[in-house]
Amino acid sequence: MQTEKEYLTGREIAALRCESAGEYSLPDYNGDVKKVLMVKTKVFPSGSFPSDDSLDFSGTVSYEVVYLDGENNLTHTEFSTDYDAAVRINAESYVDSDVETRVGNCNMRLVGPRKLSVKCSLESDVRLLEKKVYEVGGDAFDGYEPEILTSSIRVIEPTFVSGEPMEYNEKILTIDDAIADEVEILLSDASFTLDTVERSDDDVEIKGKIKVTLLYKNADSAPEIVVREIPIEEEVELPGSVAF
Repeated sequence: MQTEKEYLTGREIAALRCESAGEYSLPDYNGDVKKVLMVKTKVFPSGSFPSDDSLDFSGTVSYEVVYLDGENNLTHTEFSTDYDAAVRINAESYVDSDVETRVGNCNMRLVGPRKLSVKCSLESDVRLLEKKVYEVGGDAFDGYEPEILTSSIRVIEPTFVSGEPMEYNEKILTIDDAIADEVEILLSDASFTLDTVERSDDDVEIKGKIKVTLLYKNADSAPEIVVREIPIEEEVELPGSVAF
């Protein structure tokens, strides 16, 4: 007797790296760049495309740039660069995929009065769904006693939980001899980075950091930027056991 069984399995590839780079010339209606104050990035994936031996994925990275021009005026501009990467797959077993891409590091510099050069590193987490087949062969009976084939399969039951809302307060900046009415917050931004996830029997411990970027102006002085990282730690209880 011979038979075969088909099943689906998941495979993950973490922190697959690629780069996105380019140069950008300012339009005529923008002033010259004196100092870059803030750069905000966002990734826009365009899709993934399986071939015979690889999964190709690509997209664009957008940049929002706030800078000080030659007359000490705040100016804003936007542009984008492309990226593409690939991971090896077996086309016969490939079923589906999910790709999550983020900016790991971004470097921008001034290469001319009106030209910016940028290079950023991207990290992608790729989750592949693959089809597997195993075959079983041999005699079904030995005399009058049947052979019983037993096998085990590992089943993962995903559990999605939401932690309680938490507040993280930390002093970001102290301006000596400042008058409150003369301090203006021009732009603020915050992003979260997950560092570790540790699971115990009944909860999950999450550690990471919140990166806060603040652009402010005090009285008649030039705008200034400050960047701070706030460490966070949270325990999320699991609602019951997760079976494996």
